[in-house]
Amino acid sequence: MNLPKKFDIQFNTPIEKLRYTTAADWTIKKDVLTIWMCATKDWRYQAIVFMHEITEIFWCIKNGVTAKRADAFDSLWEKELEKGIHRPEEEAGFDKRCPYRGGHIWGARMEHLFCWILGVKWRVYCDYWDDFFKKIKP
Repeated sequence: MNLPKKFDIQFNTPIEKLRYTTAADWTIKKDVLTIWMCATKDWRYQAIVFMHEITEIFWCIKNGVTAKRADAFDSLWEKELEKGIHRPEEEAGFDKRCPYRGGHIWGARMEHLFCWILGVKWRVYCDYWDDFFKKIKP
């Protein structure tokens, strides 16, 4: 897998436009990497999520995890979420079955670092996302 030639980065995406119940989404089609960040109350939260996503994507490229394979797992997770198998605030990327789990873990570490860089309290940031997902998928 090679680095895509073009990047399309979209901030302030309404949650309804994302394919999955997540803070961000990404895909690679026709050599274009598209990343969507969910609209948030604070621009820094989207910047932090972006750092998570780009870390996860580069990890996937390095380790041969295709967007198609990541999407297949995310679709499975979404079906399980609808059945009540997972809580809305749980993250698919931490599931041991997840093909991009390593990238997700590194992405979470980058989130922590960028919270510090941008002056966001980690616990406040985590609580924001937990509350966000509980409201959209009670």
